[in-house]
Amino acid sequence: MASKNPGLTLTTERDVIAALGGIQAVADLTGESYGAVCNWLSRGFPARFYAIMTDALAAKGISAKRVLWGQVEPV
Repeated sequence: MASKNPGLTLTTERDVIAALGGIQAVADLTGESYGAVCNWLSRGFPARFYAIMTDALAAKGISAKRVLWGQVEPV
């Protein structure tokens, strides 16, 4: 299904989780527990999930700021 907002770049953990279908969907995608994903709302995403989560977003035509996973943004 195509995104309603092609080229959209998300800037918060909450928006990324919502775009991926919610906390349970992200838990299923990453193999982490529901509670762990809830913690990411305040702690940020673990870097090890950058590729799997950004690939899932890209499939929807959405991107997210790398800093949400502790990655460096290009200058």
